[in-house]
Amino acid sequence: MQTRPLVLVQQPEKGNYKADEGVITAIAVYSGEAPLSVSTKRIFDGETRFSFPSEITQGATKTRIVYSYKPEQWRELLETCSMPGVHGGIKQVMIPLLKYFQEAYPGVFNDIQHNEELDPDFLAEIVKLK
Repeated sequence: MQTRPLVLVQQPEKGNYKADEGVITAIAVYSGEAPLSVSTKRIFDGETRFSFPSEITQGATKTRIVYSYKPEQWRELLETCSMPGVHGGIKQVMIPLLKYFQEAYPGVFNDIQHNEELDPDFLAEIVKLK
């Protein structure tokens, strides 16, 4: 049975990000292999085209998936990945990230809706990097 992943995410710098500033990086770490739905490369349309995820590293005992995007790209990704028909493995990582971003960057992410009924024991654990 796959254990829930850890998601390492950078903490915001002073103040709140604006939609056109900086890059926010998150790293999902899985024990063993990541689900295919999460590790498959995808392209989303927006002002700047980008792949999801940005890097995948597999080892003997874990898989690390890196997501590194500007806030407007994160917004597009999180809006897409919080839709009802999205695979559970993607929601497992993206819903906790969305909740974190809504708290850390409210001006950019607060209006994105998601399924509140997901089992908290299923969702990834967020670890804030300093």
